[in-house]
Parts: sequence; structure tokens; C-alpha cells
Amino acid sequence: MSIETRLLHRALHDNSIQPLLFRNVHESWFSDVEDKRVWKFTRDFFSKYGECPSLTVVAENYPAYKVFEV
Repeated sequence: MSIETRLLHRALHDNSIQPLLFRNVHESWFSDVEDKRVWKFTRDFFSKYGECPSLTVVAENYPAYKVFEV
């Protein structure tokens, strides 16, 4: 598991992406295609609802994507 994947999974588990947004993390930062998609979804969700999507919401939108506890 790459460090980018671990960082994304940690942010999803902590339900906090503000530190990543503050540091201008973009899709291009992720090497894995699925991580890019989930990150874009997470950013768009945050932009729309003002909060990080729950693990349930991520699983409903990306059923093949497994978020591991880091």
C-alpha cells in the first residue's frame, strides 16, 4: 500500500480532509487510479456538503474500493 493510499485512508477514517485540502492535495498526487477517483469524490462531497463522506458513503459509491484502517 502506497503512502498516498495510506494518507487517503487515514483521512477517511478520521473523517477529516481539511489538512489535505489546506496543503492543496490534488488527484495528480495519487498514483493509483482508484485513489484518484475516491479523492475527487471526497473533495466534491466536501465542497457540496461541508464534511468528509463517511466510510459507508464511500463504500456505496465505490463498492470495490476497500478502505483499510491505518
